[in-house]
Amino acid sequence: GLGDVYKRQEYMMNSMNDRYIETEINADDSGHIASVFALGNGYLGMRGTYDEDDEKLPDESGMYINGIFETAEPYKYYCLCRGLAKCDQYTVNLPDWRIIEVYIDGEKACISNGLKNHKRVLDFKKGCIERTFDFTSKTGKTIKVKSTRIVNMERVHSAQIRYEVTPIDFSGEIEIKAAIVKNTWIYGTYPTYTESEITDKNGIVLVSKTKNTGMRAACAVLHKADDSQCEVVNTDERYERVYKVCVEQGKTFTLEKYASFYSDVDNVDNMSEEARAEAANICQIGFDNLQSEQEKFWENYWKIGDVEIEGNDEDQMAVRFSLFHLRQQLATVNDMSIGATGLTGQNYSGKVFWDTEMYLMPYYIFTDPQTCKGLLMYRYRILDKARERAEQLGGVGALYSWCSIDGEETSVVYEASTAEYHINSDIAYAIWRYYDLTGDRDFVYNYGAEILFETAKYMAHRGCFVDGYGGRFCINAVCGPDEYACGVNNNCYTNLMVRFHLNYALRIYNEMLENDKAKLDEVIAKTGIDKEELALWKKASDNMYYRVNKELGIYEQDDCFVYNDPVDMDTLPRHSDIRTMFHPLDLWRMQVLKQADVVLLTFVLGDLFTKEEKKRNYDYYEPKTNHGSSLSTAIHSIIANEIGYYDQAYEYFRNSAFMDIYDVKKNTSGGLHIACLGGVWMCVVNGFLGMRHYDKGIEFNVHLPKAWTSCKCHINYKGSVIEICAGQKETVFSLVSGDGFSFNANGKEYSIDKDNAEVHI
Repeated sequence: GLGDVYKRQEYMMNSMNDRYIETEINADDSGHIASVFALGNGYLGMRGTYDEDDEKLPDESGMYINGIFETAEPYKYYCLCRGLAKCDQYTVNLPDWRIIEVYIDGEKACISNGLKNHKRVLDFKKGCIERTFDFTSKTGKTIKVKSTRIVNMERVHSAQIRYEVTPIDFSGEIEIKAAIVKNTWIYGTYPTYTESEITDKNGIVLVSKTKNTGMRAACAVLHKADDSQCEVVNTDERYERVYKVCVEQGKTFTLEKYASFYSDVDNVDNMSEEARAEAANICQIGFDNLQSEQEKFWENYWKIGDVEIEGNDEDQMAVRFSLFHLRQQLATVNDMSIGATGLTGQNYSGKVFWDTEMYLMPYYIFTDPQTCKGLLMYRYRILDKARERAEQLGGVGALYSWCSIDGEETSVVYEASTAEYHINSDIAYAIWRYYDLTGDRDFVYNYGAEILFETAKYMAHRGCFVDGYGGRFCINAVCGPDEYACGVNNNCYTNLMVRFHLNYALRIYNEMLENDKAKLDEVIAKTGIDKEELALWKKASDNMYYRVNKELGIYEQDDCFVYNDPVDMDTLPRHSDIRTMFHPLDLWRMQVLKQADVVLLTFVLGDLFTKEEKKRNYDYYEPKTNHGSSLSTAIHSIIANEIGYYDQAYEYFRNSAFMDIYDVKKNTSGGLHIACLGGVWMCVVNGFLGMRHYDKGIEFNVHLPKAWTSCKCHINYKGSVIEICAGQKETVFSLVSGDGFSFNANGKEYSIDKDNAEVHI
């Protein structure tokens, strides 16, 4: 359980539960809060640091563009083995344009000098940060400050800040400094330098360039002020505009910053001009109009993307917090993906894992399915890198890197990441889900099939038919979702996901053979698939090996886990990665899991298991899991709810929902756990509403927590949108748009359509 961790962070919420509000400032917690208050739009990411620089607080700033990265120095190995990662990659910290400071008689209004009535609001409905505070100088003069910060959802290259200062008890001169730090520090270095800059009377255009990758990003910042007279101070490190203005008591001075970013990932002819033109455009549109545009975007989005909970205000706020950040991190341009912390912080350095396909896509695909296409197109875009990776490891076909930005493997944790081949099948599973829900034949035939065939080829040749197991197909020396168990043979999750993968690749092959042989021939020419290869896929699928322990009544995680050394779980920390506590040779022999493995399998391929089998597997593996991964608790919540462990399901849900809000793992300062936030939606929809999506269709089995009186959400399924309003005694399914569909609920079949637009269960 979480216990006292709920008390770590003071927060408030309004009656509509659509805001996260900070009233208490804790300098020691500044990194965590900077992540919580991050803004983004999938292209730009901006950490939630305060407006002013404060020398007495740690620098927690961050401004990122999805896909702009640098490489670190090459890794140094005493023994360089084939396939080891060459170097690290990390998203760079771009010019810090947000700085605005106000001075009274030379004294800066900042946290370390004492602010009063401080309040900062992350508004989920408006899509902005609003901050207010009062400051009294040592000379006895008091001002009220209000700032509003927006990263635009409709205009993803732009962001803006409005800063308003009102003297409360005096008239006189104040000083406002609007600054931009040109090159910012990250990972102990300055990864960028200023390649060029252009200034004019209203602002500056900077082009930053990374030192190793040579990637460029343009940042244009224009200023608009009530009193346009200012002094410009421009050095190699910092651009600063100093406004010295005479203000009257009770009257407000307003300064606005308009920023625009373009980069090499945009494939434009002149990024400087594009950035300058967009900054000028939003400056002309004006802050009020842009703010209205932002609010309209979120108003429309919440109509489908929201989850409304009655009965527990804390849970409602936490769920909306998760969904807000999920939408902010969704990449909608340039066929980019989502890193493990999105664009909210430096942890995981912007690198993409299997999290995107398995923990993030469910929310996106069941609310706005077309948005998922870009995430899958990212995988197609880096397919050649996956082919190279397969060759590096002595294989054929394609193997996606476990941990990467541009497709190049970067992880030195080879004992786990290099062996997590299940990423290939996770991507195949995501393609199946997307195609099944959207019917997007153009994507599958032109892009998805090539991914499926190349990754299936790798998996089919990665395993082999082992005589000792009666000629069954085995995948040895592998790592499943449980990263504490590495180099094992026949991880059950991996093997059964590969079986799904091979069967689906065969299905798409046959579908294309029937519907579009010309396109199939093109894919065959690219992938080299022939009849022998297809026969291998079929044989491997039909003979896939996995272990069922009849005595325990469980699916064994791998060939050895059940026979490993028992562990006293009370001696191990919960919710912490223990890999640093043990030598691998000790950890690998222990009966302890980092996260859901077989339990995850009983969710993802749940139609393969009976409810009793799910219960036996959960009863065996859950007590042995320390949840060292932020991905773990959501899956346990989902299965616990399915097998009737309702209190445990709710506790695991709350652990996921409050993981970043309360910094449960004590590392949120490095960025939000985006996949965990996706898991929060899964807890609600797959857990408490019991939604499952299988080949045969969609089904629900509702059981709400005792703390909730109702839960309402929308599901987009095969072109139709339904509203689900679940209560403790009745659930109502209502058709919102589309022709409707059939579904199973609580074991019975129902149909919803225009003639029967409401179903009561």
